[in-house]
Amino acid sequence: MENIMFKKNTFTFFALLFSSVYFLLVTIFDLDIFESIISMLSYLEHAEIDEFIIPLVVISIALLLDSLRRSRNDATEIEKNKIYKAMMSSVYHVMNNFLNQMQLFKMTADMTPGFDSKVLDLYDIVIEDAQTQLQALATITKLDEETIKKSVAPVSHENPNA
Repeated sequence: MENIMFKKNTFTFFALLFSSVYFLLVTIFDLDIFESIISMLSYLEHAEIDEFIIPLVVISIALLLDSLRRSRNDATEIEKNKIYKAMMSSVYHVMNNFLNQMQLFKMTADMTPGFDSKVLDLYDIVIEDAQTQLQALATITKLDEETIKKSVAPVSHENPNA
């Protein structure tokens, strides 16, 4: 619970820590940091450097915000990848169980006299295609709609009934 609260309020906790340390140092050493900053700004005004300060601050803030946004987006992508991999692992497990159980149907068809061998050949192709598509889905590295659709695109086979 504490870890979650810290993660949600990391900057606030660091600001609180910084403010506390700052207050202690100013109080203990009787520092006038604010007046020093005002003096420095006054000097910058006389040196005509003050026109650069606001653009530099704005650029610095923009860089910081872009960096935070990128790191947040990266974390979201990592989480999406984890969810996708977990989902694919589950689908792969279910489908492999299904495909293995379908072998019973094939063995029954093999033992049935007069069962059309072309249907069994088609069965083998369908099972092989399903396994190939599952493997392709499980090994996707770029998670987007186009890549996923391409990975399960139908494979053309000659029609065994022809």
